[in-house]
Amino acid sequence: MVTKTHRLLGLVSNFVEQSQPLTLEDIRYRVPGYGGSDVSAERLMRRDIRELGELGLSVEKHGHDSYYLMEGYSIPGDKYYLSPTEFGPEEKLAVFFLRETVAGQSKFPFAQELNDISRRLMYYSAPAELSQGAVPRVSLATPKGKTAFWEMAWQGICARRRLELSYYRALKGRTRQRLFDAYGLGLFEGRWYLVGYCHLRKQVITLRFAGIRKMSFATEAPGPDYQLPKDFDLRRYVGGQYWHSPDGMPAEVRFAPELVPSLTVNYAHLGDFRSAPGGGAVLHTRVADQTGFIDWLLPFQEKATIRKPLSLRCKMRERLVKMLKAI
Repeated sequence: MVTKTHRLLGLVSNFVEQSQPLTLEDIRYRVPGYGGSDVSAERLMRRDIRELGELGLSVEKHGHDSYYLMEGYSIPGDKYYLSPTEFGPEEKLAVFFLRETVAGQSKFPFAQELNDISRRLMYYSAPAELSQGAVPRVSLATPKGKTAFWEMAWQGICARRRLELSYYRALKGRTRQRLFDAYGLGLFEGRWYLVGYCHLRKQVITLRFAGIRKMSFATEAPGPDYQLPKDFDLRRYVGGQYWHSPDGMPAEVRFAPELVPSLTVNYAHLGDFRSAPGGGAVLHTRVADQTGFIDWLLPFQEKATIRKPLSLRCKMRERLVKMLKAI
């Protein structure tokens, strides 16, 4: 039995999917539920169309004119489909702080969904991208994980206050103190990163939040202790792209054929992909941070091979030898 709900859904589906308005005759032919006499069927169709309008759907009626010779109905797609939802920087921060707060609480509703969202979203934020004058003020009664560091780092970024960090590098197996001018925060594939000028290494670098052991403000003054460089672009340093720069050394990497479709879509901005003899593709790019470049390549395993320059090949070989010795 065809109910009113079935009829209404059938009308909506046909109004949206068709490129041309549907006449009452078209509706009766395409949508089940309008049997009986012509008069009763037409009365029922008009009543259902009127009810769709009362429900808030933008049903447009096309009358007799030079283009539409018969009365017809349609629902424009731009008035039916919801526009993509975009989170603002503050809203994204709120989502990620909430995720950290409920981490480990298996009974918390939607804990898994929060975790999935954080891994799917790629988030970049520098103070200039925030609403004018907006400074996050986050207070958690029981900070979990790195939440306290996030709050201090974010407030340091907004006020341009220099940080003093104790940072552990797993590759070196040691912890070192460093003064750090934080430029921005980023999240990529569920992991937070802090980007800024490191006074120890005398350059802009990317630090993993997981490696931060201690954090404090370097001075008591309210700031600013430094200025954000005018040409700073946070996207160069988060998401495995911080190694890339137009001014870096030329490099070539060959990728296996099965990786090419996704690479050419997700990493086309890193350089020029050219077909390689025998299959696969060669990425022609420029490398400013050799260590970061190798970090980016390692997850591809044997499906990525550095062709040029020789110095990068040697660095990759050294890294692999160290990894083998550590096993």
